[in-house]
Amino acid sequence: GAEASAALNQAAGSVAQRGGEPARLIAAGQIEAGFAALRAQIEAEEQVTRRSRAERWRELGALTYPVDVTRSIEAYERAVALDPSDVWTHIFLCRLHLLAGSTAMAREAARAAISSAIERRDRMCALNDFGSVVVSQGDLPAARKAFEDGLAIAKDLTTHGPDNAEWKRD
Repeated sequence: GAEASAALNQAAGSVAQRGGEPARLIAAGQIEAGFAALRAQIEAEEQVTRRSRAERWRELGALTYPVDVTRSIEAYERAVALDPSDVWTHIFLCRLHLLAGSTAMAREAARAAISSAIERRDRMCALNDFGSVVVSQGDLPAARKAFEDGLAIAKDLTTHGPDNAEWKRD
């Protein structure tokens, strides 16, 4: 009844006040398109919020990395749950699990890093970490392949970016 009507009026007023595509579509009578645009807008805002929270967990992970491996793992795991697309979260998790002696978890994190790497340098770093993990597990052929693949990327990066000190160092 009255509460639903009041909520509807309040929501409509908020959407109209914010303006943008959803409000324009709804005002033009394109209700379904307006709802879809509003939903997309809300989902985008949720992603920003999730990434922001993930960044805070990454900060905690970085701060605890040198002093408390367990807490750092926990923080990076919370970050990856919120933002699984961040390659360096997976890389740091791999390194931490390796420090903690959990090679199976390190291998899983390294694979996730390789899968989420978009930039070639990030992929190279993930491959090198994967190589370190599989060395610790005694899988030398897999380690050699990972290190060779990483080295090939490093050589290619230095060829195409001869002035990039970071690529030369790698």
